[in-house]
Amino acid sequence: EDSLVGLRAAKAAGMKCIITPTASTANADFYAEGADAVVEDLVDVTIDSLFNAIYETGKVEDIKAPPPMAVPQLPMMTATDIFPATIIGAGRVGQALAAMNPAGNDVVLKRGQTVASHGLPLGPIYVCTRNDDLGPIIESTPADRRKDLVFFQNGMLDPLLEKYGLQLSPSNPNASTQCLVYFAVAKLGDKPMDGVTDLNPEGLTAAFGRHAESLARRLRSAGLSCKVPVEVIFQGMMLEKLIWISSFMLAGVKNGEVTVGEVEKDCTADVTVLIQELLASCRDANPFALFASDAAVTARLLAYGRSVAHFPTAMKEFPWRNGYFWDISQAAVSEGKADPAPTHSAWLKEYAPSVVPSDSSVAMFAATGESAKPKSVTKDPAYALLFDCDGVIVLTEELHRKAYNGAFEHFMPPEKCVVIEDSLVGLRAAKAAGMKCIITPTASTA
Repeated sequence: EDSLVGLRAAKAAGMKCIITPTASTANADFYAEGADAVVEDLVDVTIDSLFNAIYETGKVEDIKAPPPMAVPQLPMMTATDIFPATIIGAGRVGQALAAMNPAGNDVVLKRGQTVASHGLPLGPIYVCTRNDDLGPIIESTPADRRKDLVFFQNGMLDPLLEKYGLQLSPSNPNASTQCLVYFAVAKLGDKPMDGVTDLNPEGLTAAFGRHAESLARRLRSAGLSCKVPVEVIFQGMMLEKLIWISSFMLAGVKNGEVTVGEVEKDCTADVTVLIQELLASCRDANPFALFASDAAVTARLLAYGRSVAHFPTAMKEFPWRNGYFWDISQAAVSEGKADPAPTHSAWLKEYAPSVVPSDSSVAMFAATGESAKPKSVTKDPAYALLFDCDGVIVLTEELHRKAYNGAFEHFMPPEKCVVIEDSLVGLRAAKAAGMKCIITPTASTA
């Protein structure tokens, strides 16, 4: 504060108070009114020194911090300057970003070039590549520069960012930046078209992280919109975009790989079912993210579909898109819960079977005497192999039957099961359970 009025208000609220007096209040007796410190200015005051001094030592002289160590400084920028950046990827988005900087002082790296091999300026590093390239790009970036990475990719990036300690959190000193790209660049060299819709004419593109503001400034200079929301709102926006691309692409493939516009216009019921199932999955899996109502989210995503009606549909980058929801469903089912997105799961298997994880064809079980226990984890298996206990436990025919019955009662129908046995007891149990049985005899049963 700078006045007795402000000081009294702060003390009445039970707060510590530092005074930086003005010319008109310089002669006031602030200490008599309870000021914790009086300093001419805050030029050399750091947050750490301020709190340590007042709350721990109580010494006014400790508020002023020693001069900071010399570190590389970013260039001085005005409110209208475009911050120079390193751009990884010289495709449509990468070149469009570079064209937004009239100074022409960005560094654009092409395929095969890495951050480590170039003397790059301080500042943001825009990553405009395919998702599958992200791991190698992060690993080739010096550790002290990874926090400057700005990701423009579609899909769920959280697991990747967490793997490298770059997760988007204000409490993470190495947090990176992510941009939800709703603008579109039709072909190389074209001017970007903003991601505005009839429901959101202010635009939908958003960014979060240490370089979000400088990125927003660059985009706005080119006539594009860019919001910079707080974390919980950004998380909800990111998941909404993931829902959009996952639901529209699957609905399009189901209906013959029609365009996004045809999905929105002619397959509204299909895509609406998917949107609402995937939104429910997101709400359960991300309790701290903020979402609008189901109706509002559905309307917003359909409106965006209308704005990019010419986009084709295809099932691509499954691990980054629909794979996120598939994994949520499989985790729920493995715990004996209902699939939170049953239509999504069923349509993936029916209309896009090639993208479903390939380890989902056979589940293996080992009989333990009371039930069949999984021996290998698989996702939605089509068949089951059931093995005896390798002779470690001698099971009665009754216990064998219980074990094999348990497999199909709770997991798999008997006609989809093959039992691998080595005894007459096991054979009889398998046949009584209605299952096929292959015998590998031992010395005692040969």
